[in-house]
Amino acid sequence: MSEQTKYNGPGQAPGPSDVRISDAPDTDQPTGRPETTTALTRGIRRFLVASGGATVTEMRLATGRRADIVCIDPKGRITIVEIKSGADDLKADSKWHTYLDYCDQFYFGVAPDFPMSLLPQDAGIIVGDAYDGAIHRDGNGRTLAPARRKAMMIRFAHTAATRLMRTEDPSDPTTGSLAGLSITETG
Repeated sequence: MSEQTKYNGPGQAPGPSDVRISDAPDTDQPTGRPETTTALTRGIRRFLVASGGATVTEMRLATGRRADIVCIDPKGRITIVEIKSGADDLKADSKWHTYLDYCDQFYFGVAPDFPMSLLPQDAGIIVGDAYDGAIHRDGNGRTLAPARRKAMMIRFAHTAATRLMRTEDPSDPTTGSLAGLSITETG
């Protein structure tokens, strides 16, 4: 993610090097949590793909927890984005820090009106909407151990391939889940 994709925050006009968050029209109907999560996930995935990454959603980690978005960039770096639809969603989340052991970069994905002061200072922030996203703050980078990286790459590939197979042949009973897959983190 480059410096060119910084989001300057609400009320500041984007400059030539900024990614513009869409000016989608407001509606009279409130957006519920699932709709907000779905919209943020879509826009942030679009941003990550436009930045050269490949993404999967709801990927199960070795701990059994599911990461909202996992992205692998062209250099093999792994990013996890945890989508937060509002302050209550963040306050109810006690698991996000467990994702740090499974990525090189960690971000919270939030809407432009999210209260940024609630987010931990050492976590990155991607601000997004249903159409795009932009980095608001870089997170502290770390380097995964080679065995963990290999396990994550295999899990990512298996998740993506299984989902693709389900779309190509939804009646195939062999493409059910990761239940039969055992991935260990040894050399």
